[in-house]
Amino acid sequence: MEDLRDPSKVQHDVLSLLRERLYLIAAGYEDAVDAQQLRHDPLLKAALNKPPDGVPLAGQSTLSRQGNGVTQEDLERLGAVLLEVFLQRCGPAPRRIILDF
Repeated sequence: MEDLRDPSKVQHDVLSLLRERLYLIAAGYEDAVDAQQLRHDPLLKAALNKPPDGVPLAGQSTLSRQGNGVTQEDLERLGAVLLEVFLQRCGPAPRRIILDF
């Protein structure tokens, strides 16, 4: 994913933003609105390997801008990477996948 932001004003790199957003979604926060309060959450910071008393995580506006900047090409590349990782870990495509939550 290309980062078009001014590097002198960037506090959170693209990978950190993506990780934070994915962890929020996995925790049940499907939209970025909750990020404004959760950016100070010590457990979320710990999950992202950030010090609990350090800089807050990205807020709602930063996560929303990053999410709105994703292109179709970014999504296609991400899908290809996910497929490659899956095949590396699981071998050739299985006939059936069971997701047990």
